[in-house]
Amino acid sequence: MGDAILIVDRNEPCRRLLRYLLEARGLHPSVAYDSKSALAAIAERTPDLVLLDLVLPDRDGVAFARGLSERGIRTIAVTGCAMIGDRVRALEAGCVGYIAKPIDTRTFAHLVMCELAKTS
Repeated sequence: MGDAILIVDRNEPCRRLLRYLLEARGLHPSVAYDSKSALAAIAERTPDLVLLDLVLPDRDGVAFARGLSERGIRTIAVTGCAMIGDRVRALEAGCVGYIAKPIDTRTFAHLVMCELAKTS
């Protein structure tokens, strides 16, 4: 698959896990740890899908998701923000999906691949 996926997560072990799960399915995601490095990656190649933690070290993740959505970039929130209303805030910000951490490693890659299929 030639789909471009960008993982944006401040937590290194989480970035590694998400990347591993996607690579096991033949995908080759790039990674970023904050909004600045994410924007640099997007400038190089606009991703088909961004997997975004809503807690970033340098910017409000919901506002960042809204900005990506306004640019036409599809985003799934993959986040530990699992309080009542967090899912709604993410979807209202333009996220096309919401996956709460801890993720289900058995279904994560399948969910991402289903969302990628919608971009084709």
